Amino acid sequence: MEAFTRAGGFIGQALADFLHIFNPTIVIFGGGVIQSGDLILDPIKESMKRNVMNLSYLDGLQIATVKLGDDAGLLGALAQARNSLARAK
Repeated sequence: MEAFTRAGGFIGQALADFLHIFNPTIVIFGGGVIQSGDLILDPIKESMKRNVMNLSYLDGLQIATVKLGDDAGLLGALAQARNSLARAK
C-alpha cells in the first residue's frame, strides 16, 4: 500500500504540472500498473488536488483508463501505418 501511495503521489504531482501547462479535459492512464485500479488512482487524484494551483483545473477533468490494454500503442501505430499506406496509393 505504501508503494502505491508514494508512486501515486509523485504521478499526481507531475500530472498537476501537466494540467497547468495543457489544461486537458481528459487524462487516460494505461500500462500494467494501472491494472491495480483505485490502489493507484486514488493517491494520484489526492495528490493532484494538493498540487494544482487552483482546484478549477480539476473541474470537468475526466480520469480514465485505457480500454485496449497494453496493446493500445501498438494498435495505434498499426492504424497510422495503414492510413499512411492508403494515402500513398
